Amino acid sequence: MEHSARIRMDFIRQNVENYRMAERKAQALAADPDLLKLQAALWDREPGLAKLLAQGDPAAVLGAPADYAKVNGAILQIGKLDQLVNRRLLGL
Repeated sequence: MEHSARIRMDFIRQNVENYRMAERKAQALAADPDLLKLQAALWDREPGLAKLLAQGDPAAVLGAPADYAKVNGAILQIGKLDQLVNRRLLGL
């Protein structure tokens, strides 16, 4: 009985540590000036879109009029943004 309780407690502790680690990484990514610059190059093409997305309201996002041709036509290498995020996630 004691062994199974210890295993459960270890599992819970590890989950909490993993959650906190992911939370720290998300905060670091959200504050990364290079990522912010690349994101702004995309979202600033459609005024107000970045603020709308930051609100996190799916209904508002779905109901928002957006010029997707303008956003999709932005001169931005999405691969560069993806690569930078991956590098930051991996600590490179």
